[in-house]
Amino acid sequence: MLKNKSRLLILFMIAILLFATFSFATDTTTPPEEDAPKATEGTTVAPTATPDTTPDGTTPDDDSTTTPNENIENYSLTVFEDDYTMDRLIDGNVYIFANNVTISGQVNGNVIVFANNVTFTETAYVANSIYVAANKVNYSGVCVDLNIVANTVNMTYSDQTSFAFRDMNVMANIFNFAGGVGRNANVYANKFNFTTEENKSGIIYGNLNYSSLTQLELKEGLVEGSVNYKKISEKDVDSVQDIILDKLLSLGTTLVYTAIIFLLTMLIAPKFANNSTNKLSKLLPAIGIGALALIAIPLIFIALMFTVVGVSFGFVLIGIYALLFFIYSSITNIYVANTLRNKFKADKMSKFLLVLLATTIVIWALQQIPYVGPVIALLVTLAGAGLMVMGMFSNCKKNIKEASSTNQAE
Repeated sequence: MLKNKSRLLILFMIAILLFATFSFATDTTTPPEEDAPKATEGTTVAPTATPDTTPDGTTPDDDSTTTPNENIENYSLTVFEDDYTMDRLIDGNVYIFANNVTISGQVNGNVIVFANNVTFTETAYVANSIYVAANKVNYSGVCVDLNIVANTVNMTYSDQTSFAFRDMNVMANIFNFAGGVGRNANVYANKFNFTTEENKSGIIYGNLNYSSLTQLELKEGLVEGSVNYKKISEKDVDSVQDIILDKLLSLGTTLVYTAIIFLLTMLIAPKFANNSTNKLSKLLPAIGIGALALIAIPLIFIALMFTVVGVSFGFVLIGIYALLFFIYSSITNIYVANTLRNKFKADKMSKFLLVLLATTIVIWALQQIPYVGPVIALLVTLAGAGLMVMGMFSNCKKNIKEASSTNQAE
């Protein structure tokens, strides 16, 4: 189904984000001459941006080739905001996590965005690849490779921009296409609308591979390569009743599960369950530590498999790892609820349980946002794993100090 495939693509984007240090921040990349789009009769094509031209097709001043631009920021940009407009010149990569995002600047690197609404204006230029997971995306910019997972994607017509020089990969519920692709386009969308209006039509210079509920009727010349169509069955689209029932069951299970985990932590780790000094700022490093733990434990398991005495311990470790994976999100819910304990004056257990359940519902609702939800769920899980690791190290450190002080007293 569309939902399952989109989750796989989002996880692929997350993997790219985790290993960005090794593969990003390259020099300006332009498509090879054989990949550049060729104009056909009666069709206007976005110009190929080279180091000597800007995305709007103008030529920079002669001095710009010898004098550094003072407005260029030579570093990668990471943003966590509610509403954010990226109108800068960045010589590096851009990572944005926000609700509403507008990109109108230029990036000499890759752009990775997780948001609700994302807009690339006609002045947006990305020298490498774009990766977007969002609810709605409006694209009118220029990039080399375009990769989008969203509920609705609008790629508008423009005689200068709205172009991907190489490949375009889109997975959406609704995809309205009127832009240009220099090479191949791969589309999976329930409703795929390919604009064919004269002088405003979309155009693909390579192959078009798409899956949709209905097959397109394309005029000759709109796709220079081959067109490969695969029909999406109506059975692959969930009914409204099934979706509502699934969501209610998911919410109920999450509430019960979180309540059980909270009661267990009251017995096992009461200080964690009732810590009103928690700060939300600790969640960001916890996510990083959780990601490292998520990678390190399987690697340790593999290493133990090559030893004789460590095989049994390896299976015990991976078993505990799999078991804890299902409680990490509840750990995050409890931690966040404790940060709100003082604000809502929830000193009594009954009132705190209401805060905990309300917090769980809000975090669960965020995870249901189309296409962005799986990303939020992953971050919540990583935060829970990180909080658990940080708690274990904190207890070990405390025990060592207590043992040291006892020895000194003796």
